[in-house]
Amino acid sequence: MEMLNIAARAAQPMEINMKSQVVPLHNSLKCGYAIRRRHGAFAVIACHTVAMASTLKGRPIRDTALQSRSYPHYRIIILDDDVNTFQHVVDCLVTFLPGLTRDHAWAMARQVDGEGSAVVWTGPQEQAELYHMQLGSHGLTMAPLEPV
Repeated sequence: MEMLNIAARAAQPMEINMKSQVVPLHNSLKCGYAIRRRHGAFAVIACHTVAMASTLKGRPIRDTALQSRSYPHYRIIILDDDVNTFQHVVDCLVTFLPGLTRDHAWAMARQVDGEGSAVVWTGPQEQAELYHMQLGSHGLTMAPLEPV
């Protein structure tokens, strides 16, 4: 534990090698990690994040650029086809998209029929990928995911 405390207090990111020696990480990295051997297994432990080039009175300044970046959002678009019925489209939308009412699903189905496509959901990438896959696997004609 003492080696981790030394690495966390250091001015630059450090890591602990398998011989329990503290060695600096590569200068281009912004995150400091410690690797510990515990009961025959290895564990990677984050120590701190610092901006390497920026210092104020000899102390490292925390890099907040990565922490404040928002998660990418994507939109799911359903396309018109001659295969699916209105009822099937509505059933799929209500089943797989959280919080969607039947009335709103019917309005989206009419928009798909009238305009050729409709944005049915917008949100984080991982959820968008899941909903896109579920809707597509039930026979709906889907446009590729689009970033917002």
